[in-house]
Amino acid sequence: MASGIAAELNLAEGKILKKLLPLFAFLLVAAAGTHAAQAQTSPSPAPSAAPAASPSPSPSPSAAPSPPPHLVQLSGFGDAAYSSHVGPGTTAFGAAPGFPSRVFDYNDKTIDLQNINVQAALNAGNLTGKLELSAGTDANIIQSWPAAFNAFDVTQAYLAYQLGKLSVQGGKFETLAGAEVIENPSNLNISRSILFGFAVPFTHTGGRLTYAVTPHLNVIGGVNAGWDEIRSTNGRLTAEYGFAFNPSSAVSLTAQGYTGFEQIANYTVGYNPYVTNYNVSAGVLPPNSAPSGAQGQRSLIDVVGTVHPTGATTLTFNYDHGLQHNVPGPTFLLDGESLNASWSGLAGYASYQFTPKITGSLRYEGFQDPQAYRTGFEGLFWHEGTATVAYSLTSALTVRGEYRHDLANQNVFLNSDNTTLGNGNSTFALEGLVKF
Repeated sequence: MASGIAAELNLAEGKILKKLLPLFAFLLVAAAGTHAAQAQTSPSPAPSAAPAASPSPSPSPSAAPSPPPHLVQLSGFGDAAYSSHVGPGTTAFGAAPGFPSRVFDYNDKTIDLQNINVQAALNAGNLTGKLELSAGTDANIIQSWPAAFNAFDVTQAYLAYQLGKLSVQGGKFETLAGAEVIENPSNLNISRSILFGFAVPFTHTGGRLTYAVTPHLNVIGGVNAGWDEIRSTNGRLTAEYGFAFNPSSAVSLTAQGYTGFEQIANYTVGYNPYVTNYNVSAGVLPPNSAPSGAQGQRSLIDVVGTVHPTGATTLTFNYDHGLQHNVPGPTFLLDGESLNASWSGLAGYASYQFTPKITGSLRYEGFQDPQAYRTGFEGLFWHEGTATVAYSLTSALTVRGEYRHDLANQNVFLNSDNTTLGNGNSTFALEGLVKF
């Protein structure tokens, strides 16, 4: 059965990639041609002549015209990290079937190539778009269903068209929810927050409308296939709605929500790709398998606010509250009972740039999972604190170091003896980021 599922998923992903690779090839060729043409036609700036002595001032020379933007702009980054427990506990989370507490940096004492990311951004006037490819351990986590666990992901592939104040976007794109993003160079810390891993989706496939009510306020609406799905598992769509308010360059506030019917088994305890002991009869499915069975309405409200008190200081908060209807059984044993499961979390970030090369960041967050729907532990309250220091050797190369301590109200962390459980876990991490 598992091999059949894997074959089906590999076939599905192959079909998707076949459709996307010609687009990617076109973008690469266009980028190369645009770059070559610009290199041949851009005039060299002429040296300024000394003004002649005259009782009247000489007219100022006209500024050279700005070169036209590239039709396609290529960029990307590489991300490699090492993490190790520095106190009791490892990054393994829970005794059986071994759910990890860290969604991305889950390995202990291992150098992980987390992401080799390549992006091609299209800029053709009112028509824009992006193709983003990810390879590495991060890709295993962010893959949308149906997909194979093969360390490769088409993270975004969309086109957008600007019609006055209205932007129309279609394809696969990142979620609006969360203070953190898939691309780790844009995050303040090495490790991802609990909220980013357990409270919100990663990507959606569908359509999105953005309307500029004023220069400082955008409203957003759309429909998509659901949470991290290229096509809907149940044939129903999820609604997306929100707003982005930027009264000044120092303040921003966004609020977004998602409502739709999702399969109950989708992205719950059994979906995590690092679960190694599957038990289908107990509701624990193999990773990336097609969820089936009960479904219910899932809703999420996400709020993110950012303030820059000074040019060197950034303060951010993130709140999430989710609700899933018709969850079978309080412990997912498919015993015929059902309930409404909820989860919520609050995270705060503070960052200060001490010098142009050195930045320090702090994060503290708490997460609640009363019905065990997101983590597998009923009544869990889990919080963590993280301190990160980043040093930019050059504009393209950054190294970061981090200390993180997790604490829970239950003994859910696997101790270093790989047998007993404790309620705390400490880790240290190092990371290298290269942008290109």
